[in-house]
Amino acid sequence: MGCVHKNNVMKDLDNEIIKAKSYEDKGEVYKSYKILKKNFNNKKINLVLLDRISQNLIFLRRYDEAINYIELAQKISPNNDAIINNLAVIKKHQGKDEEAIELFKKILEKGNNSRNRFDIYNNIGIILKDQGELKTAKENFNESLKIESDNEIANYNIGNMLINEKKFKQAINYIKKSGELGRHQLLEIYYELNMIEEYKKELNNFIMLNPYHNRVAAISSFASEQLDMDNDYPLCKNPLSELKHLNIEKKLKAKKFEINNLMKEIDSINKIWEPDDTTTKNGYQTFGNIFDKKTKNIKILKEKITEEINNYKENILNKNSYFYLKWPTKISLYGWAVDLKSNGYQGSHIHVGSWLSGVFYIKIPQNMDLNEGSIEFSLKGFNYRLKKNKSLVKTIEPKKFDLVLFPSCLFHSTAPFSVSENRICIAFDMWPEENIKKKTIFNK
Repeated sequence: MGCVHKNNVMKDLDNEIIKAKSYEDKGEVYKSYKILKKNFNNKKINLVLLDRISQNLIFLRRYDEAINYIELAQKISPNNDAIINNLAVIKKHQGKDEEAIELFKKILEKGNNSRNRFDIYNNIGIILKDQGELKTAKENFNESLKIESDNEIANYNIGNMLINEKKFKQAINYIKKSGELGRHQLLEIYYELNMIEEYKKELNNFIMLNPYHNRVAAISSFASEQLDMDNDYPLCKNPLSELKHLNIEKKLKAKKFEINNLMKEIDSINKIWEPDDTTTKNGYQTFGNIFDKKTKNIKILKEKITEEINNYKENILNKNSYFYLKWPTKISLYGWAVDLKSNGYQGSHIHVGSWLSGVFYIKIPQNMDLNEGSIEFSLKGFNYRLKKNKSLVKTIEPKKFDLVLFPSCLFHSTAPFSVSENRICIAFDMWPEENIKKKTIFNK
């Protein structure tokens, strides 16, 4: 009877792990973690459970907590590859690249299965690429391709390295094998190489098969400007014209909104210094959806932003664009706070996957020089090459309580500032509900 009871307990735990994984697959990692944590028993440690909990905590950027579970797992199985891999990933996120590489090499030395070796070579290559060790990085990516020659991730990584080295012709075959990860970059390569017929053919493929891709919309807008040709991509043909800037101080205060208390509410949220998957430099960014917080002022702000988004939609200029015609019926807001210190800035970027983006300004440093701390919008990004003397740019010098709304395919950046005060804002994306469930990387 005791054995039967034990088997039932294990079966129940397996079912809970499967349930947690289903939430993880939908992008609801915190729900997955809560289920796993509930089933954790310090006296009856389960290796699979420890592995899953540590992976969830890595995603949630709670690295110190993840290490605690990894250490428990290593007491049971000191040389377990999955656990060593989790620790290596944490070291990479913590900026301890050499320690991460040594841990990955430890797995390689054991002669593991080919799929595992593919991941390890690929991970080492990514670290070395970020370090600027391009030759050695490429060697590791090529080792991964020897194992899986058609793997989309490996082809994407090598293709991007070649693009960064301006070896565009060599990059084409790799990018063609990168699937949905990188296919859009063919447009950028063809533009760079003046392969206009190939560019038009590939753009037509996207028009037919995927007319909602922000990065395609970005290069299409820029190329049409630079080459004096029609922009046929239907998502948002002139994103700069759909930029809106307003001040909502009076409307918020009418709802008993208190900006100082909003700052206190933000202070209670986990912040990360220069997150490694964002463009934020010399500043903090909160992790997780700030609008999931049910505190008074965050709730009021979310309601007001939603109201202004509805107004924005009705005032879209190009009502023949998919940006207006295909406006999602069910939407979700995903927001995060950005706290820049003196000399902080954000590099040029777009928000792939979302529909509309925006910023609400909480604190702006005083006595800045002209354009310091401003937000700049442009059609040019990702090292696109000018074929005219210039590209259109719009600059906004924001003030406290300002709200800026813009299509997510529009490049934007924040200029650094020299005064010793913080610049604090809440940035956000409006996602089609079906897309936010797939959201796994927050690159802002």
